[in-house]
Amino acid sequence: MKLPKPKNNIFIFALIVFLLQQNINAVYASSIIKTFDEFSQLTDVVYDSVSNKLYVVNGPNVAVINGQNNEIVKTINLSSGTNNRIAINPKTNKIFVNLFGTINVIDPNTSSVVKEINIYDNELVSVSPANIAINPTTNTIYAKGTNPAIMHSGNNAPGSNFLPDALYAVDAETGNLLGYVEIGNNLDKNTNISDIKVNSKTNKVYILLDDPNNNGIYLTVIDGSKNTIVKKLLISNNYEDFGRIAINETANKIYITGLPFPKVKVIDGTTDELLGEINSSNIDSTVGVAIDESKSEIYAIGNLDSPTIYLIDGMTNNVTGSTVIDNANSAYASYLLFNSNSNTLYLVDHNSSKVHVVNLSNVSSNNTNGTEDSSSLTDNLKEALNNLKSIQKELAGIRSTRAVAAKINSLVKTINKKSQGSVSECTGLSNSSDGLFNSVIELLNTKTCGSIKRKNCIESDIASTYETRLNEVFGNISDIFQTDSNVDSVPDLCKK
Repeated sequence: MKLPKPKNNIFIFALIVFLLQQNINAVYASSIIKTFDEFSQLTDVVYDSVSNKLYVVNGPNVAVINGQNNEIVKTINLSSGTNNRIAINPKTNKIFVNLFGTINVIDPNTSSVVKEINIYDNELVSVSPANIAINPTTNTIYAKGTNPAIMHSGNNAPGSNFLPDALYAVDAETGNLLGYVEIGNNLDKNTNISDIKVNSKTNKVYILLDDPNNNGIYLTVIDGSKNTIVKKLLISNNYEDFGRIAINETANKIYITGLPFPKVKVIDGTTDELLGEINSSNIDSTVGVAIDESKSEIYAIGNLDSPTIYLIDGMTNNVTGSTVIDNANSAYASYLLFNSNSNTLYLVDHNSSKVHVVNLSNVSSNNTNGTEDSSSLTDNLKEALNNLKSIQKELAGIRSTRAVAAKINSLVKTINKKSQGSVSECTGLSNSSDGLFNSVIELLNTKTCGSIKRKNCIESDIASTYETRLNEVFGNISDIFQTDSNVDSVPDLCKK
């Protein structure tokens, strides 16, 4: 598709550029509605849907955030020690925070520590709990433990002898040890747990185990009734000390993300076998993951260059929506937590010790209502935008074309935002898309070297090559916007 070039009128061109810039600035508002940046030692968070509270472990205390107004309402002081992970049992209304050597039990009503649980390998040797999870039905705590008296796999030093770590099952009411499962391999292995989750309906514990020695990531499945390993499933051949688990207990499916594998893995909770991966070519990495069980929808954050939250249909495993996270250095957000009461996500960035509250109104499924499959059109648009971003990155690497690259970057953000917005916003974008594309081509031509070379002008052969490539991508995007099966002046892509 060859796009017509704008008339060679300096005034009109300047006016178009001005209006375009105003439009871009107006539409690309951030999806983040609040950021908590007062934390300095953030290590873990947990959300309680019953009380609509978010609990944030921050050094020697736990901050309590009201999920309705996103305000910190109280701070709970912990006993001395290094605080790491947190879990909550909404049925007993108790919070559990592990420290070096103990687990603090907190009553949120009184904001006080009501008990300290010590775990012992035997009567003499205590265990330092690390990762922690709880089965609210059986009121059983599961803690990955290391022995401070012996160098275990979780805290080994070069040349040290250490023992395999274990997963300890503890009665949350009495503090008694119910049993343990060795999860390390051999005495010379350095395995590490990156996440633990419990399916309370099936009484299974899922552990994401990173093993650099075997160069892989494994999902270890434990039968909570017997405290025995029933499955060890290879998730990825590439080792990386990072991964997250989310469980849809209603559908009995487990979702796994991690930097080494760009796709979200889907596990059958009945057979504990790999069902498949999320079907999208647009996700180049995944980090945090959360689930809305009522709608069988999954949220995953990915794309490190431009952090994006993806909405995934849990029935089809198709990506049905997305939103770019603006103004947040959150590419490595290690946790996503879904607030069903306010339809928001908590995006937890350990690197900066920040918690972002993300509005999900801009991330919505595209129901077709008898038109051409809008999820297919959405995927086609994302593929075209990925091609456009690839060109943009190339242009950004050439000094003379950086202004064009910047304009394309703004254009991609505008398309991402408006195509996922209201029907009128999306339709308006469709109607004005050719003008937006032409403005990029015009800028490219304006900066092309003439008979007299100017400083930082674009060589004509380079300009010609990129003009051809850009026109091809712009043509594909225009075709997507012009698909209108009902001939009602509303593109199928925009029908919600």
